[in-house]
Amino acid sequence: MVKIGAMSICLQPLLAGEVPTGERLLRAAAEVGVDGVEFYETHWGADPRDVDGAAALKKLAAELGVEIFAVGSGTRLGYGDARRQQAVVTLKNQIRAAAAVGAQVVTFPAIDSQPVPEGRAAEAGGLHFAQGVGPLIEQVQELAEFAAGYNVRLALLNHCFFVGASWHQEWVVKLAGRPEVGTCLDPGNYLYYECEDPVSATRRLAGTVCNVRLGDWVRRGDREVIEAFRSEGRLGIWAPAVFGEGAVDHGACLQVLHESGYEGYLTMKSVGGDFHRSLEGVRALVEAASIV
Repeated sequence: MVKIGAMSICLQPLLAGEVPTGERLLRAAAEVGVDGVEFYETHWGADPRDVDGAAALKKLAAELGVEIFAVGSGTRLGYGDARRQQAVVTLKNQIRAAAAVGAQVVTFPAIDSQPVPEGRAAEAGGLHFAQGVGPLIEQVQELAEFAAGYNVRLALLNHCFFVGASWHQEWVVKLAGRPEVGTCLDPGNYLYYECEDPVSATRRLAGTVCNVRLGDWVRRGDREVIEAFRSEGRLGIWAPAVFGEGAVDHGACLQVLHESGYEGYLTMKSVGGDFHRSLEGVRALVEAASIV
């Protein structure tokens, strides 16, 4: 059975300017009727002191009937320089925090561009995925061993430009070779970053998925894309859309997940400007799929 959740960054706009504390975000989740919350690190989970307040937060969640099912990290793995150690330390703190509130998953991104190794001239460019993935695998394996002691799984995002395609995620899981390492599936991101077919990406990763993030995108017209490029110097093919009103065939993706045995959360992470319309879109998708 799948459940509908929301990232805390989606819930924050519903607070009408209030400070987005863990307590207030949980109450907002209960008010709109989602089953659970994925706390993003800017709201809860990255500070070592968060563990001290975890028992009270977990108790409130139980009283409200809202599960804290994941902690979402923005801390990037894969650096080959001094940044790697701080990233590992932060993620270990987040794993502890996740376990303390009963969350089963920590989602995390990789570095957002190709790494330039020490001693390599910047003008030579960074290493492509196949040549530069070594440090990422080492760090993922270290964290997987740590996470095993807390019964927490790690879910690699398809986010930004080093790990953006499904085959990148697939090979990180294979090379890590640890049962604690899986993927966070974000069908919309395959379009946004790689123009990859989301259904094909879902088929590739079925069986490795620990969490699903939902956001929809609509393709901008060629004229609009070209004019924006000329004025902004940036190629932006996709624009955010209310869930269910964009180009992603989420129904087909969900059916693939269902057939693979996925029973986790569908997490709203991008609402296209209207939380309630997107939430209704997710509910309609789940009802139509008849897998609740």
